Amino acid sequence: MSDYARFRGKVLEIIVGCCVSSGSSLKYYSDNFEVIEIQSTFYRLAFIKIAEIWRKRVKKDIKFTIKKS
Repeated sequence: MSDYARFRGKVLEIIVGCCVSSGSSLKYYSDNFEVIEIQSTFYRLAFIKIAEIWRKRVKKDIKFTIKKS
């Protein structure tokens, strides 16, 4: 079975988001998108305190994804 066959006939949720590499852009992107991809996690995961700061800077319903190698 192909990877796509399991989705045939199902409704998928499409979420529009963006990548952020600068903390100064975080508020702007959270006001204009549903999802933010954090690029700084590509080389190492963020500390919990940093992630808590990100969470406080954005609207409550924003979703984060992390980029990891």
